[in-house]
Amino acid sequence: MLDINLIREQPDVVRKAMKDRQMDASPVDSILQLDEKRRSLLTEVERMKAERNAVSKEISQFERRGRQKVED
Repeated sequence: MLDINLIREQPDVVRKAMKDRQMDASPVDSILQLDEKRRSLLTEVERMKAERNAVSKEISQFERRGRQKVED
């Protein structure tokens, strides 16, 4: 099994090694495309989690303010 970092950093070396073993090297391109998409989606997920956390924090602040007004 190949390390994804090797494929990312040295795709030509991986392609050459595959060709030397008489294997089709086209999966390297597919792997790189899928990896880029995965990394992009992970970035989007992290952004959405941060947004969710910010909204949750805002909701809890509103709830505290509401309780304080009721107590006053």
